[in-house]
Amino acid sequence: MNIIQPSRLTFWRSVFALTAALSFLSVIQILRSGTKLGVDFSVSRAWMGVVSLLGLLGLLSLTFFALTWSRYREPLLSFAEFPEQRSKALRWISLPVLALAIAGYSLVSMLPFFQEFFSSLGWARFLVFWIFSFVGLWGIKWFRRDTPWFIALIAIVLCQSTLHLLLVYWPRVTDYPFAMGWSETSRYYYPSLFLSDKVYRREYPWPILHPTLHLLLAPPYLFDAPLWVHRAWQVGVRYVLVAAVVPALMSRLSVQGRPTRWLAGLWMFLFLFMGPIYFNLTIPVIILLLGYLRPPIKKINRLRNVGVPDRLGRISVMLGITFP
Repeated sequence: MNIIQPSRLTFWRSVFALTAALSFLSVIQILRSGTKLGVDFSVSRAWMGVVSLLGLLGLLSLTFFALTWSRYREPLLSFAEFPEQRSKALRWISLPVLALAIAGYSLVSMLPFFQEFFSSLGWARFLVFWIFSFVGLWGIKWFRRDTPWFIALIAIVLCQSTLHLLLVYWPRVTDYPFAMGWSETSRYYYPSLFLSDKVYRREYPWPILHPTLHLLLAPPYLFDAPLWVHRAWQVGVRYVLVAAVVPALMSRLSVQGRPTRWLAGLWMFLFLFMGPIYFNLTIPVIILLLGYLRPPIKKINRLRNVGVPDRLGRISVMLGITFP
């Protein structure tokens, strides 16, 4: 699998256009939000400062976008690609830059101010994410100059998204005494039935509803674990089982190159983790992906030669049955 690369000019025009669009859309959202809150923009310096800064960013990006059609195009693109011109002796600087870019959005989104005023401003949050992606883009190119710009952008976006998704689930690990979601208590009661003699001092039937799921959640009952340990176990098991699908699936795909395989693996993890998947159902998927062996071509041809009906032949090939 090869990732199709856009041309140098197309890439930077897309970057400038997207930055300008996000800036102006953020300004519109902030103005509407401030109007609903009754903010007097002529008096509030903080609000006007944010709006002015975003407007300036949008105008600057729009100017860069227009300059890509002028005779100043080459100096502009050379300026945007400055990491390629840096000395290798300063390569270590890219490491803190990358760390900031990968964790920056997650750290900013945890700030009370950001959560209070930007939680409902989707374009503004997207712009913050995009700015950290741009910083990470420069960091990757500074660390590895031979990485194409488009690949570097995909890599930093996937790394940011993966880290943020993992961190979003950790607030569920708490000792809050009441249910934090729909039917959460069921995920504590049914697993306890596997160890009912230890928990309740008497025998109870095992659960018939999702027994594999609840068996996976039973280990914390082996000792007197507090509530937060049960919740941490649920989050950890989901991390591990969803992540285990990725290498099993990658073994079935022809993806060449270690960097490309890592990017594809991160995308798969994000796709699966965000989906409504019961993590216990990943176990048969992993077994199927790792355990199924494609029958050799000779066996298939042999089935056809003996005149086995087509449907029966397909079933027998799937089951690995051979005929004398």
